[in-house]
Amino acid sequence: MNLTDRIRAILIWLQSKEPAWFQKNSWANEAGGSAIGMIPLLFLFCSLLHLSTVWPVSLFNVLSALYEYGGFDASRGQPGHVPEDDFGQRAAGSLLTAWLWSIT
Repeated sequence: MNLTDRIRAILIWLQSKEPAWFQKNSWANEAGGSAIGMIPLLFLFCSLLHLSTVWPVSLFNVLSALYEYGGFDASRGQPGHVPEDDFGQRAAGSLLTAWLWSIT
């Protein structure tokens, strides 16, 4: 088992812990999950390093693209899966979270 397969197996295990309603609602899953994932990045980059929100949003979306197009997404290749939708929904969640962070 190579590293990509191991990471994919961990992600599948983590996703199996999500409630069924969360898995079925793509916007809640992708945008909500990205909002949660953005908080530690925003804290690190903005609060600790005193950098702009551009940096954590950029890093998050690069990692999101690697996840979606780099073979880590467990849904890859399944009927009805549209990688661009998932990536866009995660981008929207990350941008909304960064915007909310910046106005507080």
